[in-house]
Amino acid sequence: INPSGTGLSVNNPTIDLGVKRKVYDPVGYIYCYANNTILKGGRISVTGPGSISIIKDGSDGSYQFFTDGTSGSYTLTYSHPSGYSVATVQRPVAGSVVDPTNIDGSAADLDGVVNGIVQLGSVANSPTSPTSLLDGSAAANPFYLVFNVVGGDPFITDNNLPVDCVTVCPEAKCIPITIRKTR
Repeated sequence: INPSGTGLSVNNPTIDLGVKRKVYDPVGYIYCYANNTILKGGRISVTGPGSISIIKDGSDGSYQFFTDGTSGSYTLTYSHPSGYSVATVQRPVAGSVVDPTNIDGSAADLDGVVNGIVQLGSVANSPTSPTSLLDGSAAANPFYLVFNVVGGDPFITDNNLPVDCVTVCPEAKCIPITIRKTR
């Protein structure tokens, strides 16, 4: 309980009766950066020093995992949905490592509030039935593949993973196509 007695402290890894909460790092979507569409069929995997449980594997377009709270670097890898390729235009942030310890409420936290949550990218169009991001641009979606976390860190949300795609819409029916570089 937080010192003011107003409820649970957002950054406290224990709750009433000392029960340890799970540490979620991170949550996000796999999406087409050309049209902001959340794509089903991708998959994530995570490695790190602690026990990892994948809650959402990306197959429905979203992913989430939690750790047992062991501090260290956790590496996220993802495979793109069939028919798409991993983004060649939007790349991970230089260095591609995020440490959420001191960025809650900073300019890097898009919600701008110290609340135990670091929002890295754009939110989805619906919290219950998301089909697209509100903004799929690179500027609105810096993303990371390595997370340096310690117990009590803020949760990481909207670490959205871009995929290359273009949409062609003949007769008002959109069809995703893959663009590949050739030499």
